[in-house]
Amino acid sequence: MRRKITFTAFLCAFIFCLPAPVSAGDSLFAESGAAAFASNVVPVSPTPSPTPTPIMFAEDMIFTLPYEFREEGLDIKGVIPAVSERFGVASKALNERITEVIETKIASAKETKARSIHFSFELYVSRRAVSIIVLSTVTSASSKMEAVSINFNPSGGAKVTLSEAVGYDITPLAKKLLNEMMLRSPERFINPLEQLSKSQAFYLTRDRLILVFDEFQLTKSSEGLTRFEIFLGRVEFVEVSKADYYEWTEYMVKMIPLRQVCVDLGYEIFWQNAERRVDLLQNESIFMSLFLGLNSYAANANKHRTLEAAPVMRGGIVYVPISFFDQILTLVTYSIDEESNITFYSYRE
Repeated sequence: MRRKITFTAFLCAFIFCLPAPVSAGDSLFAESGAAAFASNVVPVSPTPSPTPTPIMFAEDMIFTLPYEFREEGLDIKGVIPAVSERFGVASKALNERITEVIETKIASAKETKARSIHFSFELYVSRRAVSIIVLSTVTSASSKMEAVSINFNPSGGAKVTLSEAVGYDITPLAKKLLNEMMLRSPERFINPLEQLSKSQAFYLTRDRLILVFDEFQLTKSSEGLTRFEIFLGRVEFVEVSKADYYEWTEYMVKMIPLRQVCVDLGYEIFWQNAERRVDLLQNESIFMSLFLGLNSYAANANKHRTLEAAPVMRGGIVYVPISFFDQILTLVTYSIDEESNITFYSYRE
């Protein structure tokens, strides 16, 4: 109980408290005189309450609170963040979230019979998101650092997801970039990630997205936290409307115009009529060749792969299955909106 009381006491000075509601006894006029008063009053339409202006977050709205004691054999030390009541009603929810993170980490440390846990935090403020990164280092036979991010809108404090902070669903591209980096250094990293967690810690700077991974989550040896940077200005978009592609019902696949997308992704396209072949060039070198009617795809002399369908020509335009772009091309993903329009995402290294 001591831990909860201590932590709550620290936060109480900063959590915004709403005023108590007006009770019946505090009414503007007594109930007994209400009828007589109302009979002499002309009804007036109520004036709508003005919408409150959202409070903008400022860095001085975060306080650093020292935290040190021992409980059930666990040494708990460090500093934790608290949001000032000057941030308005959002401060209460944010402080409750911070409390939840701290309490969860302490409970987990106790379950593993750890000797100590040390807390610290980092604060990052950008135009699109404020991120409080709560750091915890648990020590037992060895030490491990972990990170949890609390991300919220700087105007009003509403929770912000990774996609909301960036402005689009960057998760598939981020996973592909991350796995590409890991494959290039197999001596350092473990197996590629299957997916990014919905609770993935992150923060934004002026021009970058930084994904923060726990110690040992990606690496084979102790390196502390792993921070993976994505330069947002290097992400390129190619939009293809529903009218620009067709569904090949026989194979249940979307067939995408090759030239329309690849040229915008930076490739050069050359049609070799005699061989019924399309050459894709990247940096003035042949990246790959496609043959109409041949379901075989390989980039940079890699192993050939089959997809849902072979390249086809229709109305003088070469089409390929949509999987060609994220399974064969380098660092390309896509998303499909509710109206079946497609956006391809690519990263320029």
